[in-house]
Amino acid sequence: MIIKLLCIVCLVEFTLVLAQSDEQTVRGGGTHGFLTHYTNMGTITGTIEYIDSYPAAGAGQNQEYFSFRGIRYGTAPLREERWMEAKPVLTWDRDVDATQAKPACPRVRENTAQVMNEDCLFLNVYTKNLIKSRSNFDQPGMGNVATTSRGQSVQLPLRPVIVFIPGYDSNGAGSFGAKKLMREDIVIVTIEYRVGILGFLSDGYESVPGNYGVSDIMMALKWIQNAIASYGGNPRQVTLAGHDQGATMAHILSFQSSAASLFHQVILLSGSSFCPGAFSRYGEKSNIGYSSFQSEEEKQIEIEKYYSISPYTLYKKVLSIIGCSNLKCLKEKSFQELLTAEREIQKKSLFGRTLFTPMIDETLRPSPILRPPRRGAPALSSILIGSTLNEGHTMAEKYVQENSGIVGSLKSIKEQALPDLLKSMTSTTRSIPKEMVEIVYRQYFGELSDGQTNEITYAFGELIGDYLVNSCVYETINYHRMKGSGHIYAYVFSHSPDLTPGNVQQSFNPSNNQFRVNTPPGLPPIVTSGDELNYIWDISTGGRGPYIPTNPLSNEASIFDRYEDLLVSKNLTNIWHEFAKTGTPVPVPRSTNLGNLEPHETWLPIGQSGPIYYYNISLHRAGMIADYKKLEARFWLNQVDFIQALAVTIFNLRGFIVSTATLSALLLGSVAAMAFLIWRLKKKNKKLDSGRNYSSWLANMNSSAQTPPNINQCS
Repeated sequence: MIIKLLCIVCLVEFTLVLAQSDEQTVRGGGTHGFLTHYTNMGTITGTIEYIDSYPAAGAGQNQEYFSFRGIRYGTAPLREERWMEAKPVLTWDRDVDATQAKPACPRVRENTAQVMNEDCLFLNVYTKNLIKSRSNFDQPGMGNVATTSRGQSVQLPLRPVIVFIPGYDSNGAGSFGAKKLMREDIVIVTIEYRVGILGFLSDGYESVPGNYGVSDIMMALKWIQNAIASYGGNPRQVTLAGHDQGATMAHILSFQSSAASLFHQVILLSGSSFCPGAFSRYGEKSNIGYSSFQSEEEKQIEIEKYYSISPYTLYKKVLSIIGCSNLKCLKEKSFQELLTAEREIQKKSLFGRTLFTPMIDETLRPSPILRPPRRGAPALSSILIGSTLNEGHTMAEKYVQENSGIVGSLKSIKEQALPDLLKSMTSTTRSIPKEMVEIVYRQYFGELSDGQTNEITYAFGELIGDYLVNSCVYETINYHRMKGSGHIYAYVFSHSPDLTPGNVQQSFNPSNNQFRVNTPPGLPPIVTSGDELNYIWDISTGGRGPYIPTNPLSNEASIFDRYEDLLVSKNLTNIWHEFAKTGTPVPVPRSTNLGNLEPHETWLPIGQSGPIYYYNISLHRAGMIADYKKLEARFWLNQVDFIQALAVTIFNLRGFIVSTATLSALLLGSVAAMAFLIWRLKKKNKKLDSGRNYSSWLANMNSSAQTPPNINQCS
């Protein structure tokens, strides 16, 4: 009896030990346990973390999710493999440690202390849809449980998947934690990919065709199709989301037939493939038909050829700066040397912009990665697209700061700052037409006066944001609704936390992980590009640990501990979840002036004609608005484009006139020379004729004919 009792006690203790191995609590850094998970690719160890709570009766409190950071999906693009397409990694021969994010791919950053590594083709998976109890190991799937190849279970049905592509000006995929999005019943994947000079260098020929960053994303999407079910995600319900250049990637991939089976809808934040400088068309075939867009496309192609820097030009600049003569030499250089060259090339570009972009590679690869957009409507079921209230303000602040000498007066703005800024935005090597400078000046600075520093900075921000983002968002919406590309939903994010009484405003800038305090008297709150990201993601410093924002005005904790900001955050994560699940974004109930909640206003889709409806995402001003930034978009898409096209026409006409005049001069010169030669020849012949005595010559001939020859003379 005693032996049996001891056996029972031992069994209980052994069971408790096993349970503790799964429920292990390790405080610090947001992680409170580890989990070894069995997938169809092999064994992987991740962390157990807490979901971010939000103010709805303690919703999300002490709930857990599972984080798998730094999963390799592609081989390391090092040395000879640099500027080549990586090879996929689909299986592991040992347990993978996925407890920490990997460093970001190298990129030009102001923060030179950021840890970066060229071996960077990793992704991160966040999910709640796992069963971590050992009692479920090695048991077949039954009912609402499915098992992987090694027996680890996930819940059924599989959850919708959102795949996020960060922008160029970010700290990489590892810096986007998912504890806010994990409030929702979805699976999240963030992709790290090659950017800038390492991802998009091209010489415009088959030797260096470019688009390596795009091929990385394609490879990651195929990895997700093969593996995401092991993490509880549905490979047939994938939404591709991106911010800034990441939005460009997501949008341009939606036009590619090779990616049609990899995702079915997109979320585009502050960008699309129609935005200025989004991609290059230099590898595009010349004989493309655009049906109803033919004339417009011809104009656009001419403008882009006139106003863009060719990949070959960039390639030659890189060789010159680094001191190389060929690609082999470039591959032997460190990535730090390459980033130095990229920084030198882009020193006159706007903050956060890169000249190394995706390019149409139809003529550069046997199997092109990217074909031109607008060949036809992408097979998308839904599109969610939007921007922030003041998209260009961060760039404007930096531009004004760096060019304080030429923005002090309206005269210098018109004569120096605007030509310089427009040249930088359009990436042209030619001078900007005076007519274009004039209409832009009247549009944004016509009602200002000297000395209005804040208003001038605000005007620069509106100019940059309207040109680089708002106009192309408007153009993208119009294109897709005309083509009938599924349901289209648009938004504007305008929430800005008011921390103190008065007009002091503060917003978070993920590009440098800092809060900025704005006090522009008489101006609306500043909500600049990327401000909404911190309400969706847990932004950290380059994947090296959690970043905890603090209030610079006091010793208070993060502003995101406040009730109203958590409500806005919950609103955004719910919108993403509902869109991923149903294709329709659904806001949560909004706050009224009395502080209570009322039912949200229905988010209207955009019809094929009529107004373009936007949902204003804010706490106190939420609801539908119509035709946001319509006039500004038309200004850039119609008036400025007309001036640009006219400049191209005048340039071509001048070239035609010069060529015609040159040919005419050559022709007239040739005719004159021929006439002169004929005249000289005739004159010479006439002189020769006048020197001969025809009469004596004739008499001599006659006398010779009458005198017979002396036959016997020889004898």
